[in-house]
Amino acid sequence: MSKLEQLINKLCPEGVEFDFLYTVMDYEQPTKYIVKDTKYDDKFEIPVLTAGQSFILGYTNESTGIFEASTDNPVIIFDDFTTSFHWVDFNFKVKSSAMKMLRLKKDKSHDAEFRYIYHVMKNIQYAPVDHTRQWIEKYSKFKIPLPPLPIQKEIVCILDKFTKISEKLTNELTEELTARKQQYEYYRDTVLNSIKQSKLYPIKEVCDTITNFAAAGSFAEVSKNVPYLSKPDYAQLIRTVDIKCNYTNNSPIYISKDSYDYLWRVQLDTPCIVLPSVGNCGEVYYIDPIKLPYKYNALAKNALLIRSSKVNLLYLKYTFESFEFQKKLKKVTSNMGQGKFNKTDFEKLTIPIPYPEDEEKSLAEQQRIVDILNRFYKIYNDISEELPGEIEARQKQYKYYRDKLLTFKKKEAIENE
Repeated sequence: MSKLEQLINKLCPEGVEFDFLYTVMDYEQPTKYIVKDTKYDDKFEIPVLTAGQSFILGYTNESTGIFEASTDNPVIIFDDFTTSFHWVDFNFKVKSSAMKMLRLKKDKSHDAEFRYIYHVMKNIQYAPVDHTRQWIEKYSKFKIPLPPLPIQKEIVCILDKFTKISEKLTNELTEELTARKQQYEYYRDTVLNSIKQSKLYPIKEVCDTITNFAAAGSFAEVSKNVPYLSKPDYAQLIRTVDIKCNYTNNSPIYISKDSYDYLWRVQLDTPCIVLPSVGNCGEVYYIDPIKLPYKYNALAKNALLIRSSKVNLLYLKYTFESFEFQKKLKKVTSNMGQGKFNKTDFEKLTIPIPYPEDEEKSLAEQQRIVDILNRFYKIYNDISEELPGEIEARQKQYKYYRDKLLTFKKKEAIENE
């Protein structure tokens, strides 16, 4: 019998009490801790936090309005709209008022271990469906198990040890994935930089098609002719976010046959290259229609579609991904708000074409380069697919044990039997 089981049998054999989260937790509004200047710099000392996935947005040199936290006096920062949260044990400022700082009540009616409450909150299954403040109205009203303090401390000890092991393994796997990616990129650029008898050509001279969603007409015309549908219809509108997640997005967009015909320029019916022109500029995707999720598909806005009968498409993909080309693309990409570049500037960028005077020899050399890089990419991709799966398995394992450790019988339920 484990130490935890012994404690449960000794201290609460008939079950544990449940109570509302607000009975043990108090909150503070972030207003006086909001950063004034968002010109962050890594050389500054004070981190600026968000309760979302980004967590640390940057660092500020502001010396007032700093929230004080430490390993002896930690805090939970809670996003009041999404309910995501983080454990923080260092001084910080915040980005906005859309969060609350949570700590144990000083005049609490229950004995509670703060770190235990953190793990319990991780176990709450709740996803907001409306964009409203969540803590007061909903989240704090969840009932949580509150076993005797020695049991809470033992659970914290178990979960923290498991978390440290899991984080260590995750960091090692992530470092391995990063190293493999860097190795692949080095081989790719070395191969592309060693091309002999090549000449630089503007993209518009070697590509037959460079087009996008906006080519169909003005914003008003496209909006009128391409209404978005949430239910399956004749075709699916493919966004770069859909491509990036391998078409597992839970909110696909569909269009009618009339809309699909209207978007004839960006129909994804033959292989092509797609590049985001707004947002994640620099990403490059090779689109094989056979692998698309729907029978008929068209490219959505904020991306370029490229086809060529003169250049191997996979050669184009590898060239667009190369360090040299990415430098060129960055120069024509605006840094205001979301990064973006326009079609005209993109068409003027140059790429190397081997043996340009001999089309047959050029295509043969392109294919040779593609064959080499495909082998490198397969090695990298096989590992990159395995490692995230291993990381996900570790996270699921932690969630499984957390759920098991935090599942208690309610005391009152047993008393009523």
